[in-house]
Amino acid sequence: DSSGDSYALFSAWSEGNVQATFDVVLAPDTTYTLTAAVCDSAISHTFTTSHAGAPLIGGAESLIGLTWKFRLSDDADITEPAFLDALASQYLTVPILVGVTYADATTFDLLGSLGLYNQNDGTYTQDRSEDPWDFPPADFSQSPYFDTTAPLVTLFYQSVELPIEQFHLAGTIADDGSAIIEGRADGYLDTRNAGVFFNQPDNYEAVCDLAGSAGVTCVNCGDGLPYCLFIRAENINAELVPGLSLVE
Repeated sequence: DSSGDSYALFSAWSEGNVQATFDVVLAPDTTYTLTAAVCDSAISHTFTTSHAGAPLIGGAESLIGLTWKFRLSDDADITEPAFLDALASQYLTVPILVGVTYADATTFDLLGSLGLYNQNDGTYTQDRSEDPWDFPPADFSQSPYFDTTAPLVTLFYQSVELPIEQFHLAGTIADDGSAIIEGRADGYLDTRNAGVFFNQPDNYEAVCDLAGSAGVTCVNCGDGLPYCLFIRAENINAELVPGLSLVE
């Protein structure tokens, strides 16, 4: 690292390439140099880690009551299935709110909700017409990184329900609580109501047929019917909504 300390790493062949794994948690805002030597040849590469991972300034308890917002259309990259990223800007525009209801050195508890955006003053509020999503208490021993899963969240687009089963959300909270950065989310989107977006409102298989043409296969939903599509969003940046605390 930038102080001259060395750290162990393990290397292994992986599909014809060398894969290296660090035996240490890299520190934030730190410059590292990776050196590889093969016989008499050696190369070095220097990189600097981001600010993500710095200790919370006010401790875990300072997060209680904070709420962040993001849209899958604008504040994330949908990487699986790739074709859905092109559709997100049209259909996945509803704000998603996530707020902390409890946090300490070991436990992290989130509540999620749909959000409402007021174009007149640029503010966000909780959509109280729909039930919020309760994330079970999660391990927070790697603070400020969190990783939690809600059994079910339901998005809406023009009154069309878009349930996502096993909605998994992970990310790192900025040290001042101003954002969730480098976040990722995944889950199983129940697509049977989404045929309406392709002028096929009565065709439960419309989206799965489209996915199949792109080489992606739908899987069984929780009720055993094959209409669920695994989706993954990465690079989520969720900004703090000042003064907003979600209500159960």
